Amino acid sequence: MQYVFGRTLLCRNMEAAFHFAEENNLDCVTLDGDQALRTGSLYGGYRDKSRSTILAYRNYTSLQKLLKEAEEEVQKIKDDIKDLRDEMTEYSTDKQKLERKIVNAKSTIEHIRSQKILLTSDLDGLKDMRGKREKLLDQYQSNLELLKARKIVLESELSHEMVAHLSESEQREMDHLNDDIRRLTEECKKLFSERLQLQYDRVQLLKTTFIKQHEHLSEILESLNEDSIYRSLELTDVVLESAIKGLNVIQEKLRDTEKAIEEAKEKQKLIQDNLKSQKAEEANIQQEIDDYDKEIKLFAAKKNTLMTRIEEYNENICKLGPLPLQEQTKCKNMGTKRVIKLLTDVNQDLKKFRRMNMQADLQYTELISKEKDVKLKMKNLEEGYNHILELLDVLETQKNDAILFTFRQSSENFSKIFKKLVPTGHAELMMKSAENETVPIEDVTDVSTIKGIGISVSFDTDGTQVHELKETSGGEKSLLALALIFALQKCSPVPFCVIDEVDSMLDSVYRPSLAQLINELSRETQFIVTSHGHDILGYGDQVFGVRNINQISHVTVMTKQEALAFVA
Repeated sequence: MQYVFGRTLLCRNMEAAFHFAEENNLDCVTLDGDQALRTGSLYGGYRDKSRSTILAYRNYTSLQKLLKEAEEEVQKIKDDIKDLRDEMTEYSTDKQKLERKIVNAKSTIEHIRSQKILLTSDLDGLKDMRGKREKLLDQYQSNLELLKARKIVLESELSHEMVAHLSESEQREMDHLNDDIRRLTEECKKLFSERLQLQYDRVQLLKTTFIKQHEHLSEILESLNEDSIYRSLELTDVVLESAIKGLNVIQEKLRDTEKAIEEAKEKQKLIQDNLKSQKAEEANIQQEIDDYDKEIKLFAAKKNTLMTRIEEYNENICKLGPLPLQEQTKCKNMGTKRVIKLLTDVNQDLKKFRRMNMQADLQYTELISKEKDVKLKMKNLEEGYNHILELLDVLETQKNDAILFTFRQSSENFSKIFKKLVPTGHAELMMKSAENETVPIEDVTDVSTIKGIGISVSFDTDGTQVHELKETSGGEKSLLALALIFALQKCSPVPFCVIDEVDSMLDSVYRPSLAQLINELSRETQFIVTSHGHDILGYGDQVFGVRNINQISHVTVMTKQEALAFVA
């Protein structure tokens, strides 16, 4: 042993592989791909891929798939043809409608041409009106420029301080008044503070001087005599009189100060009134500016409207194109009112043709070309459809021939093999129709009418036939199954076949026939048979015995004599 890969041994041939698998408990594989597993299973043998049933089934499945796709394509083509026919009908209807519209459009064009003569006169009037409107527009523009200039001046005035609206004398007076206001305000504050100080001094004087003098005089009166009292009183009167005079002077100053404060308040009120009047005047000026802005916007809107109308007139003039000289001279002497009236009538008449399709002729040409393309496409689709139908017929014929050929071959092999298994009987495969009637294979032309397969069988010489499998015994069913399997095997041989105790259900009469049949079939196919009978052992090339030791199956090579003794 040299080449072992994962408990798998590479061997020269199958005999060596079987030997090493049994002796060394290894899985073995030969150079040809045959396998001998350590469990006793064998795989391999000759395979004829050209006669594979699986390949035939795959081909049949692929043909079924192609057939289904072809049927779906045919149905799709039918739907497309139906849609194209509906579309052709719609196109024909649209074509008739367009033809009627073209006739109506031609009559309308003739009417419009007749009205074109009247529109030329309206054009001259519009040109005159255009000149007048342009002059009026120039006047509006000049007024607009003046208003804009005035607006700029007013905005510049608004951007300056209010002083800029007063004259020089008023400005000087305003400055003088402001100075007076500031001066009088300061004096008023100063006098008010002096008044408060004097009142405070008066109170303090009363507290300090007169009260102390009164106390002092009282003490003196108590200590002095009457003469001294009189002299003290006189002195006190003099002091009191001087104090009263000082008080009067202070009160006079207070009155003057209050008067000055009142005058300053009046001047301040006058200045505030002047400020209010200036603010009112400023509000009036702002209102005038707003009014001018509204007028400017109104003029701008009118200008835009006039420009839009001028553009519309220019477009209409361009659409009319150049006019003949006769048309120009015809409406030259026509009045403006008449021109306007004719223009109004023409516009009313033109409103009737707003819904007319002006591109009907072009659409008609496009539909004609599209109709040709659709017809060509429809022709190609019909040719493709016919080609697919022919292909489907060919496939259907090939399918019927293949099925009938396979069934005839299988039926023939089934009869021959059953005859070998049961020499005294005969059997035949039959086809059944939808009415459950037996149909001879020669009369079958279409397999789609066949709904099933039946068996005609007889196991004895008297010709008794049994058509229902449920009426046969287990052994007879086994014979029929073996005959059918071997018939299919002859139609498509396989490399090897494994049979497990198929003779256990058979009567002893049929077992030699089965062994002889397997021997005949083994010329093309390798058979591996397990059996408890001795009939098949006589035809085996290699005999193996399977023993159960400790609930484990062991396979050993035996001779035919050992095998006969082993199964006895």
